[in-house]
Amino acid sequence: MKADDLNLMIDVETQATSPNAIVLSIGAVFFDSEHKGESFYIELDTESQKARGRRSNPDTLTWWRQKSQEGMRIPGDKSTDNIQALKDFSNWVNHVQKSHAKDVKVWGNGSCFDIPIMESLLSVYEVDIPWSFWNIRDVRTIVDICPDCRYGEDKKSDNNHNSLDDAVNQMKWMQSFMQRYL
Repeated sequence: MKADDLNLMIDVETQATSPNAIVLSIGAVFFDSEHKGESFYIELDTESQKARGRRSNPDTLTWWRQKSQEGMRIPGDKSTDNIQALKDFSNWVNHVQKSHAKDVKVWGNGSCFDIPIMESLLSVYEVDIPWSFWNIRDVRTIVDICPDCRYGEDKKSDNNHNSLDDAVNQMKWMQSFMQRYL
């Protein structure tokens, strides 16, 4: 990986932890070792996902209810056209890749969470996955290797578990790592 690679951090908020989880929101941000690029945020309709076989988990729903009692608004349940929203996401990623003439390295916080869930969701809605499987990266592994790179976690905005805020925070962790080691 080079510091000037085109990187995309993705974070999703979900109603389960499995690849077929119902996705409440998608947050994504392009970045390199020093700069934050364009960002994307959308809340998705959960009923449409249920109709396509996506699932929730009782433990995750209990967790969200507890967060809601703490005054946090739960994303999702919008009257969003999920097909159009996911096409917009895919087109946005492709447009940025083309404008930089580089393939994107796509990052998620955990090898079995954000990216597999996104790929499953895109597939269920028959939307092209806008990255190559060999360009998938894992933030959690980098943070395990470099715990000091976990920059600013205690300085997150008040929007805890907002997928775009989480993606930006994870981007900062990666930038810290890149600036130190690449």
